[in-house]
Amino acid sequence: YTFIKKYFTSHISNIDGFYIDVKFKNWEKIRYYREMALLRGSITEEMKLGVPGRILYNNQYFRVELSLTGLMIDHISHPNKWSLAVKVKDDKTIKGMKKFALLVPHSRGYLTDWIATELLMSRDIIGLRFDFANVSINGKDYGLYYLEERYEKRLIENNGFREGIIFKINDDGLNIYGMKKISEVKSLSNQLNTLRRLVNSFLTDKIEANKLFDLKKFASLCVVSDIMGQKHAILRDKVRFYFNPITNLIEPIGREWGYLKKGVLSKLRKSNDNITSLTIQSPDQRVMHDTKLKKDKVLKKLIDSFQFEEQDR
Repeated sequence: YTFIKKYFTSHISNIDGFYIDVKFKNWEKIRYYREMALLRGSITEEMKLGVPGRILYNNQYFRVELSLTGLMIDHISHPNKWSLAVKVKDDKTIKGMKKFALLVPHSRGYLTDWIATELLMSRDIIGLRFDFANVSINGKDYGLYYLEERYEKRLIENNGFREGIIFKINDDGLNIYGMKKISEVKSLSNQLNTLRRLVNSFLTDKIEANKLFDLKKFASLCVVSDIMGQKHAILRDKVRFYFNPITNLIEPIGREWGYLKKGVLSKLRKSNDNITSLTIQSPDQRVMHDTKLKKDKVLKKLIDSFQFEEQDR
């Protein structure tokens, strides 16, 4: 019955307040993009155009750029409360972050991502900074939001790692974060050249998975996803990667585990032909991902490697 005490304690806990001011015409732009997204059924990049605003936090005003964020409609399904991306201007940071998102809490399963991130960081795996904040926009109280860090060098530094390349692996190549800075810093440019050479060698079977990936950390990500009952975070379009310049190995940055409750059904199963089916069910909808590792040249090679199976055990 410890939850009884914690329930009452939660009502007197101090939660940071974010007071956002946006001109009417600029907020109407965000509203228009949100309506476009609802009609389309997803939030595309052209609907994430930023508008200027400011945030009052800790008795200090910060100039910011605001935009919609997320991909799925659950980020904007509420009539008034939508997930927002924040970029702080003027070489300033809020809570040590230059870029972060204020997300509707259910998009991160309320506490699911918090728990998963804590577990990963206990295993020396990079974790996004997170918190909860009470958000007010133009004087109207929108209640509790989940604050989540975005991908840039401060994320790496906060985790105690040396600055390196953060990227996604797309079907058509690498999607690099902060490309402008990388092109201006020789050490980062050299890292990127090394990364591209190693990835190409891996995809052409010239080197094995353990020569490119930190398999112990990837196995930990899979185990934590099993604990959470969610495989969403290990899909290649969801996980982000960090190229560690000390080890010359790729490490995972996980997020988006979703709901931790009986209403979620998630099963990752291997059949004899190594085809994987992924089923996710949320209280609102059932989404079926038919992911064939046989066609995912990166994940299949990694998961099917003998070295990965040793770590996974």
